[in-house]
Amino acid sequence: MSAQLGLRLENTNSNGNQLTTGETFKRNYTQLFPTAYLSYKLNDKNQFGLNYGRRVQRPDYGDLNPFYYFLDTYTYQVGNPYLRPQFSHNIELSHSYKNMFTTTFSYTAVNDMINEQLEQIDSTHTTYVRRSNLAQQRSLTLSVSAGVPVAKWWRINAYAQGSYNKFKGYINQGLLNVHGTSFNANMQNQFTLPKGWSMELSGYFNSKAIYGTVVGLPQGSADFAVSKNILKDKGSIKINFRDFAGLQNWRGISRYQNVDVRINNHWDSRRINISFTYRFNKGQSAEHRQNNAADEEQNRVKGGRG
Repeated sequence: MSAQLGLRLENTNSNGNQLTTGETFKRNYTQLFPTAYLSYKLNDKNQFGLNYGRRVQRPDYGDLNPFYYFLDTYTYQVGNPYLRPQFSHNIELSHSYKNMFTTTFSYTAVNDMINEQLEQIDSTHTTYVRRSNLAQQRSLTLSVSAGVPVAKWWRINAYAQGSYNKFKGYINQGLLNVHGTSFNANMQNQFTLPKGWSMELSGYFNSKAIYGTVVGLPQGSADFAVSKNILKDKGSIKINFRDFAGLQNWRGISRYQNVDVRINNHWDSRRINISFTYRFNKGQSAEHRQNNAADEEQNRVKGGRG
């Protein structure tokens, strides 16, 4: 049996100033983030784990900027300078069998959950989207992952997850109290063929799910790739067909208070990529990069609007 405890003290100071509108905001808060990890190895085949952690998710900078981004005449996005970070408590119990099958049961409690909210101006028939601290979220999740060598030339990596989510809070002085179940899965098939050839077939599926005030409809995708080793196995050429069936689009419904919106998002998801890789030192990458504390800040910039 092994155990590990951790405690992080974090102080955040942030200032925002929108020169066009004159809107400003300031944040100054100090938080503690404890973590605990407990691992027990029953035998060579079975291992159990119990983890707890308190986490924070800060808003993207673009979501804080009160800048108007027009989608069309009657629809636009706008930032929310009063958006607060969301905090969560996470408890996870896991079991691993032969390092091939892992089953995980988790409970998550989120406060000040950050989520997209659709609001409507009836007088102008205008709908706008902004992120807000929508509600409290409580989630129960059961997941199973497996990496199985079906044959010497065929390996499957699969993951399936079932969740129950409940959202409770207030929107525009109205009560939000919704809940529902969801399911998602993904699978990757890897085929090793003679003469340096290999293939890969993968895909995912997301069921209907509730995201606060929005109900997301089922979504999926399928990818196919083929590669060939060349130059005495030091180089390889790979052709990847992403979403070759054109299934990766997102549809949703939002009906609450005076809002009644259907959402259909279609984008250029079907792609063909051709790549060439050459390994100067076999088994070693040319560049080794470690994640650091700045990565989270970079992601907050990438998540913002232009």
